[in-house]
Amino acid sequence: MTQTNQPTSPAILHKALILVAAEVVVMGAILFGTAGTVLWLAAWVFLGLFSVVTLLAAVGLARANPALLEERTKPMAKDQPLWDKFMMAGIMALIALWIIVPGFDAIRFGWSSVPVWLQWLGAVGMVASYYGIYHTMLENSFLVPNVRLQEERAHTVVTTGSYAIVRHPFYACLIPFFLFASLLLGSWLAVFVSMALAFLLAIRIIGEEQLLVQDLDGYAAYQQQTRFRLIPGIW
Repeated sequence: MTQTNQPTSPAILHKALILVAAEVVVMGAILFGTAGTVLWLAAWVFLGLFSVVTLLAAVGLARANPALLEERTKPMAKDQPLWDKFMMAGIMALIALWIIVPGFDAIRFGWSSVPVWLQWLGAVGMVASYYGIYHTMLENSFLVPNVRLQEERAHTVVTTGSYAIVRHPFYACLIPFFLFASLLLGSWLAVFVSMALAFLLAIRIIGEEQLLVQDLDGYAAYQQQTRFRLIPGIW
């Protein structure tokens, strides 16, 4: 496990908590606004679960790896490749669409009909997926939102834990998170948007690996050691 020795900074945690709170408020406004009602149990469950897991993750990272928490609260880096800036813009657009769709689909127009048992399965899967995301962030101190070589942080290849199974365990957990959350919100259209997001993330992975092979010592050898990107035995 790669961690820093930097002590927990109250300022870093405070900034992260403000961002989490703002994110929850914005998502809630969009969900209930598109649904046209606040009487939507699935949305309240989603917001409650998301609030708890993200707050716990922020506190955990503040204790275990405050440097990474600080990096993940920063905007786009100056040395981020132009192609990745466009890629991030596309990813954020799809995430925005993903949060807009369920209210119209599941509540206002009732296009989707997801069984209640499948919605509860989505809730459980959402929490499990986020735990995987958090565990991956603990494992890799260089897991920043921007694709770039972090020379200022002595960037090295992480090969332990989940990184010994697939080369991109963060994405391997993030994609199911959106899929399970879509089920929880009762929207098959959101599931389709999640699939489009998965496709875009897969394209980003290919570009990210090209950069890492070129700039990061040891990454090419790591590719030979850990053969699969997202799904063991498949890709």
